Amino acid sequence: MIKFKIGEIAKRRGLTTAFALQKALNCSPTMASRLFKGGFKQVSIETIDRLCDLFDCLPSNLYEYKPNNSKAVKGSVSVPNSQNVEKSVLGRLTTIEAAERLNLSRKRVNDYVNKGLLPAEKVKGQNYISEADFVEFEKLYRLGVKTGSASSD
Repeated sequence: MIKFKIGEIAKRRGLTTAFALQKALNCSPTMASRLFKGGFKQVSIETIDRLCDLFDCLPSNLYEYKPNNSKAVKGSVSVPNSQNVEKSVLGRLTTIEAAERLNLSRKRVNDYVNKGLLPAEKVKGQNYISEADFVEFEKLYRLGVKTGSASSD
């Protein structure tokens, strides 16, 4: 089953209502409400593109997939080469997600990445931070070690 996380992402980005999402996307109230609440059966590639631009994320960040146990296929499944990018960023944070969790600007997080204080892997122009590296950095950041001060910007 695929569960869209558009409403959750919108709220984390400060768009706390369907109306706010409607204004940011410049879409109809009906579309914004359905996107915000997850009440839709299909969504166009154009809308996914607009959402990715708005949230500065990959399409795979907009949803999560949980196999339906009654229809689960046993055995291994190979990932086609076209999905290597998505496969390589699974379980990693974007700089925007890291910034939100640290209550910092994206620029500040990118500065930490560029200075080598926060390890990240660049995939198609986007920095991705492993959860383990983020947790370690967050501990040091909260203590004010190596990063300057523990205050947020």
